[in-house]
Amino acid sequence: MSTREAAVERSGLRSAMAVFAALLALAGFFFFQGKAKDAVLEVQVTPAGATVELKEPLSPGDGPRVLRANAGLVTFDHLPRGALAKVVASAPGHRQAVATQALHEDGSPVRLVLNLEAEHALVSVATDPEEALVYLDNTAVGVSPVVLTTVVAGNHVISARKPGFQPATQTIQVKASENRQVLLTLEPTGDDPTGDKADGEPDDKPPPGYGRIHLKSSHRSTFYADNFKIAVGQDVWRTIIAGPHNIYVRCDGRGAKYKNVEIIEGETTEAFFEFNEDPTAKAREALDDTKPLYWVARGGPTRNSGKYGDAVKMFQKALELDPDYAQAHRQLATTLPALKEWDAAIYHMERYLELDPAVPNAEFYRGMIKRYQEEKEKEEAGH
Repeated sequence: MSTREAAVERSGLRSAMAVFAALLALAGFFFFQGKAKDAVLEVQVTPAGATVELKEPLSPGDGPRVLRANAGLVTFDHLPRGALAKVVASAPGHRQAVATQALHEDGSPVRLVLNLEAEHALVSVATDPEEALVYLDNTAVGVSPVVLTTVVAGNHVISARKPGFQPATQTIQVKASENRQVLLTLEPTGDDPTGDKADGEPDDKPPPGYGRIHLKSSHRSTFYADNFKIAVGQDVWRTIIAGPHNIYVRCDGRGAKYKNVEIIEGETTEAFFEFNEDPTAKAREALDDTKPLYWVARGGPTRNSGKYGDAVKMFQKALELDPDYAQAHRQLATTLPALKEWDAAIYHMERYLELDPAVPNAEFYRGMIKRYQEEKEKEEAGH
């Protein structure tokens, strides 16, 4: 056999072997395609109705494999054993989730559980008057003004109730990540919750040692004399012992004012209080992180959840914005005891009373200072 003939023979042999190898690989491909692509992936997803798309594994030429979990569960079958599956789940008002799951080598079903995180809206609720109990979908969520940070996108009913006033209700529709302000106005029932009546000027003279005060406000208010509630209304008369008095007036939704008056025996002293503040101003401030109310409104729920250290940081942030913000001092004074920081708690309570000396329950807060001092002394004594 010539050299040329030998080369041709070797070339033919190599070609034959290449063809054989290709046929063997093709047979193996079809064999494994038929035998190994029988794994099953089950995806359990919350909320029901979410869309689940299989991203991997996909064979060449496969189109999108998208299923809707109407009952909270979808199944992808005919998947390669041992492969790594990748799915994407999405639902309106929820954050998209991407997850991977290794399929079983024996082809048995494997379940992947996904809980999509709701995208919350932030709803600030103010009421006129203030300090009404606020409800979200018939569940009490706090006293106004209140900031709701975990409202799920969709339709909700916001309502408010306060003794002496008709309940107020508003239905809202919020979108994910939306900031919404809600103002509820409660109308008086006509009954004075204190039992006092907004009567006219008395005909008789005050008894010896007493004078009268004629209290008027631009809006329905609560009146205090020397930290004792004496009336609720807009135009009231009261008989009061002669001498100096501190009159404190709180108009819900519009703030508080006070003045010192001198009651003359047998005479009438006039005291008028004007409230022009915007009742929605606090709702707007609660959404503005450059305002101290923003941080105080968030610090309260944080403290109530047991995160005292985080709450303290929020109240301190409010004081960075306004060192004389009385409510931030009060909140710190009632939070720091949980951290056994008695000196700081005493300081902030004293500062609060300095900034708001006519607060109606001042004696209660002074009592708290005394208790803080006692607790501090007990700790120092090792008890």
